[in-house]
Amino acid sequence: LWLMTAVAVGGWLIAGKSFAELGFIAPSGTNAWIAWAIAGAGVAYLSYSLYGVSASEDTRKQVRASLDQNQLDVLQPTTPRGFRAFQTLSVTAGITEEVIFRGFAIGVLAIWLPTWAAAVIPLAIFCLAHAYQGWQRIVQIVPIGTLLTIMFLITGSLLPGIVLHIAADVFGGWIIWRATAGSSRSARQDPALVTGD
Repeated sequence: LWLMTAVAVGGWLIAGKSFAELGFIAPSGTNAWIAWAIAGAGVAYLSYSLYGVSASEDTRKQVRASLDQNQLDVLQPTTPRGFRAFQTLSVTAGITEEVIFRGFAIGVLAIWLPTWAAAVIPLAIFCLAHAYQGWQRIVQIVPIGTLLTIMFLITGSLLPGIVLHIAADVFGGWIIWRATAGSSRSARQDPALVTGD
């Protein structure tokens, strides 16, 4: 992702475009307040969800059942090291995917297409890029991808979307970790989860 981002940003700058035109600007005005409010509400909801998983064994069981049903084992950090790597990847994805799928792709496609088409095509690719997680996961990603796209379109800034994207991935990983660490299945995979080693 970083290599793709470097190529995209390099091509953007070579074409004479600025970082601000790519979306690296502080948004202003009413739309900025709306975008930051959405990002803040998302972080608050994710924090509440993490609290719920941390405080309730029943909630942890529900999350584990959902993970089992959706067969998302490929995403589940099962060791402390895996959890740390997952969180690092979450930050990476939050930055690079917003640059590639929102700032760069929409900016380039808008040269030839109406804005709505320039936004829909990268959104579709963004959602389909998560196909390895299963179709049910794609259905879950469509709303957040749409929201991130709208936030970029109304502000011209990547920053609120980057914050929300990072939060969604980081808190998602944390929720999975809290729900599965110490469960019998995870303990069988790595006994260190139970002891915290």
